[in-house]
Amino acid sequence: MSSMSLRNRLLQHRQMVRFFGVGVLATLTHILLFVAMMELFVISAVVATFLAFSGAFILSYLLNHSWTFEAQGRHHFHLPRFAVVGICGLVLNMAIMYLLVDFLNYAYPIALAVVVLTVPLLSYLMNKNWAFNNGA
Repeated sequence: MSSMSLRNRLLQHRQMVRFFGVGVLATLTHILLFVAMMELFVISAVVATFLAFSGAFILSYLLNHSWTFEAQGRHHFHLPRFAVVGICGLVLNMAIMYLLVDFLNYAYPIALAVVVLTVPLLSYLMNKNWAFNNGA
């Protein structure tokens, strides 16, 4: 194995670890914002989850843009693509749940395991190869 190939593999591994770390941080941010708004303000759960999701989305975009994929500027280019990837992830998540739970009658933990094992990986690949790829 050449030193360049090893270097590329290490960089890809680092990028994946960063992506999943950002995902964990965004999830914790969503939870903390949601709970804080529910406990500190008199707002509905729907409004609180929208605001919490929005905060987590912004954090996730900024960290993935600047740290995970080390993209340079061009937010007008990257942000819409990042949003499309997020929407695709949501649709895929919902489709897996519908297919496995509602249509095939699997227990929801099985469907959740499939979601957790597939959606983040596909989101990573879409973000890497399209959303934050300046050449795409």
